[in-house]
Amino acid sequence: AGRLSRAMPVLRKARPRSEDVALDEELTFQDLQLPDALCEGLAAAGFHVPSPVQRAAIPLGRLGADLVVQAKSGTGKTVAFAAILLERVDRALRHPQAVVVAPTREVALQSHNVVASLANSLAPPSLSLRACLGGLPVASDRAALVRGAQLCVGTPGRLRQLLEEGSIHPDGVRCVVIDEADALMGGSFEADVLFIHGVLPARKQTMAFSATYPTEMRARVRELTRRDVYEVALCGPGPAGSQVADRALGERASSSPGGGAVAGPGGESLRAVRQFYFLVDDDDDDDDDDDDDD
Repeated sequence: AGRLSRAMPVLRKARPRSEDVALDEELTFQDLQLPDALCEGLAAAGFHVPSPVQRAAIPLGRLGADLVVQAKSGTGKTVAFAAILLERVDRALRHPQAVVVAPTREVALQSHNVVASLANSLAPPSLSLRACLGGLPVASDRAALVRGAQLCVGTPGRLRQLLEEGSIHPDGVRCVVIDEADALMGGSFEADVLFIHGVLPARKQTMAFSATYPTEMRARVRELTRRDVYEVALCGPGPAGSQVADRALGERASSSPGGGAVAGPGGESLRAVRQFYFLVDDDDDDDDDDDDDD
C-alpha cells in the first residue's frame, strides 16, 4: 500500500487566473478596431485574444493619448505598445517617427523582435525598424537611419548619442515609449531618458510601461506626459483585470479595489473598451448604466 501511495500522482486543484491576466475569450483584436493586417500579424505570432492590459491600453493609445501603464511582467505590455506604434507609424515617410527606450540591450532586442514579428504581415511598404544598442558599432545605426529607419528601439545612451549628433532628427518623432519605466526613471538612466524626452517635440505621444511605480517615480513619469494622460493600472493587492472593462463612467479611480482602473485626465475611469466602439443594447445594459447621461 505504501508503494502504491507513492506511485499515485498528486492531484492539485487548478489555481484560477488572477483577474489582471484572465482572458475574455469573447473579445478579439478585431473588436479593438485594429487593422486586419495587424490582426493577422498578431494571430501569426500566437496572439488571438487580447489580455486585460492590451484591451485597456490599445484603444487609448490608438487615439494618441498619453499613457502610464502598470501591469505585471508577462501580461502583454510589449505587444500593447507594439500594436499602437505599428498603426501610428506612416511607412510612406522615411524618417524616425517613434522611439522606444529600454533599460538594457536584452529588453530592447525583445521589444524589437516583437515589433518585427507583428510587422511581417503588413502590406508594403515594409516597416524599417532599427535596434540602436550601446556597445555595438554606432556606424551601423547611422547607416540604417540614413536609409530611412522609421521606428527605433534602443538603450538610453545610444539613443541620446544619435539624437545629439543629429543622426535621429527629433522633429519627425511622434511617439516615445518608456519601456520598464521603473528601471529607466532612476539611477544613471534617468538623465538620458529626460534628455531624449526633452529634445523630442512637445506634442509627441508619451507612453510609459512598467510592472511597478513607486509613488515618487509615478509622479516623475507623469511630469513627462501632457496634461491629458490616462493611467492604466492592472496590478495591485486586490482584484483588477476584468473590473477595468466594467468600471462605470464617472467613478473615481481611487475608489477601485487594487487600483484596477483606467483613470482619465480628470480622475474619472473609463468603462468597457467595447464601449469605445460599440453601441450597447438596452436589454444588455446593467442598471448602473444610468450614469451614461452624465
